[in-house]
Amino acid sequence: MADLKIQKIWQFSYEDFSSAGPCQSEVQRKASQAILNCRSGSLGYNVSQCTECGHLEIHNNSCRNRNCPSCQAAQKEIWVDKRRAEVIDAPYFHVVFTLPHELNPLICCNQKLLYGILHKCCAETVLELSADKNGSGQRPGSSRSSIHGTRNLIIMCTCTALSPGAGLPVMERSVDPPVNSLSR
Repeated sequence: MADLKIQKIWQFSYEDFSSAGPCQSEVQRKASQAILNCRSGSLGYNVSQCTECGHLEIHNNSCRNRNCPSCQAAQKEIWVDKRRAEVIDAPYFHVVFTLPHELNPLICCNQKLLYGILHKCCAETVLELSADKNGSGQRPGSSRSSIHGTRNLIIMCTCTALSPGAGLPVMERSVDPPVNSLSR
């Protein structure tokens, strides 16, 4: 059976944690319930029987929640391999913006708004710090993602940016792609 250490931690502490009143989003509550119920039998089960000896095995259903480490380990590895295949062999800068821990309770209760502001500020900062100071006519690009915690379950609000080591030529005017090309 899969290693269910996280589930044991949730079983031991989630009820007390929830009743203590920390702010949780609906997604966090659903993920916690899924982790608690994963492979416990409460989500149903499948029975396999050997046709030769009649041996029976019961397999409890998993939650298949994208946040459950027991269910999504294989899918995560597949996703990581696909992303590695997409990486362009070019120089880049890895920039991490971390917010002070004192802001964690505020961010936990207002994630959509505050992560949006964080991403906007990070983008503006990357553009400002890598501004074209030598007149080469290039503008940097960047890709950003948010992280709300660490593998040790410590809340840490960050925005990670990857910015290429070279810029793109600045266009004379902005050209918006046709709406149809964005839907593909």
